[in-house]
Amino acid sequence: MPHLPLFTLRLLTKLRRRPLVVNWYGVWGSEHWVNYLGRLAGTVAWWVERRAMHLPDQILAVSTGTADRLRAYVGDSVPSSVVQDAIDLDRIGSASSAAPDEAAELL
Repeated sequence: MPHLPLFTLRLLTKLRRRPLVVNWYGVWGSEHWVNYLGRLAGTVAWWVERRAMHLPDQILAVSTGTADRLRAYVGDSVPSSVVQDAIDLDRIGSASSAAPDEAAELL
């Protein structure tokens, strides 16, 4: 469950006095969790997801749909922005090839 590490990260960022900024890829909601895991486990998973939404200082949602669903649950208590994951294929295609002895830069 990708939400569980956020609880530890929240503790560490508080101790180090740093903000917790999180990329959020989707909101499942209670119905999806219950359908996926069954009533008991789905309810627990939804509780974890809902609590995790309140942990970050800022959320970077990967789509407007995700941002809208987050706002429906947390309102404006956690600032969020939409930063869509994308690859600029034209820029990649126009890049020159590195010589065999040149180091490549990766991000």
